[in-house]
Amino acid sequence: MKTSLAIIFVLCVAACGLVPEQKDDTENWSVNKLYAEAKQLLNDGQYADAIKLYEKLEARYPHGSHAQQAQIEVAYAQWKAGERARSEEHRLNS
Repeated sequence: MKTSLAIIFVLCVAACGLVPEQKDDTENWSVNKLYAEAKQLLNDGQYADAIKLYEKLEARYPHGSHAQQAQIEVAYAQWKAGERARSEEHRLNS
């Protein structure tokens, strides 16, 4: 029984290495680049994509004026996208 579990465990761990990693094209972007791209997406009405970039900005650069503004922009983008409940929740938790 222990041998079977060990084999299954080894196979699962080995299988994890077969899953290709998703490349993040934004990994080397500066805070200014992330903010500018997110703002452009927001202005173009691509709210979901803008939210993703703003959230990346907040995660990578949590301290500073860009992160604070990103929180406001996320709430606005959620509101514009019709996600009023999430917008209020985000605003209240910030």
